[in-house]
Amino acid sequence: MQRGWDSAVQEGDLTVDELNDELSRFGRAALNTGPAPELDIYRGVKYLMPLKQALKVLQITSQVSAKHMVICPGLPYRTLTAYSFNYLNETGFNEIYIVADKADQVVAIQLYAAQGKDVPDRDLPKNRKFRVYDFINSRAKALTTAEVGHSTGGREVIRLDSDFRDPTGKVYRFTRLFLPKPLVELTLFRIEKIKARASGN
Repeated sequence: MQRGWDSAVQEGDLTVDELNDELSRFGRAALNTGPAPELDIYRGVKYLMPLKQALKVLQITSQVSAKHMVICPGLPYRTLTAYSFNYLNETGFNEIYIVADKADQVVAIQLYAAQGKDVPDRDLPKNRKFRVYDFINSRAKALTTAEVGHSTGGREVIRLDSDFRDPTGKVYRFTRLFLPKPLVELTLFRIEKIKARASGN
């Protein structure tokens, strides 16, 4: 990780709380910066695999359609980059975000589905506190009448499903985020620092 990744600079409190609530059941705050080449994040893509190799494994031959820094509050601070590609190899999804560190090594993967007939409709658990339906792109609902749902599970690789329903109940967006345990622990470590600073400790 780049120097400063664990910065305690205070960011969006609600997003930090939401991320913490979803991940804290599956890990603990830890400075887990070592390699874990046995961790299969998604379809043969291993933790810290070089990006170019990951593209070959996933048989992605298209050009990157977008690239941006991941600025989601709580995740490692200004250290991760998301590369977006068209992706039709997973039913219901049309885009994939490969998240890499400064050395272009893969640390997470997110599948993304926009509005359409094949968008997954899994009736995820809802909570009025839920706001963020896309952590990699920092997208949250703007309407109080809209709904966001989350479903989180896994052991060594945590799968976080999120959906966004418009006021009519129709699924408008659906994301599936794969977070390997080391990144979960690093995220919780940073969140712990943010909360400690906010409380004055």
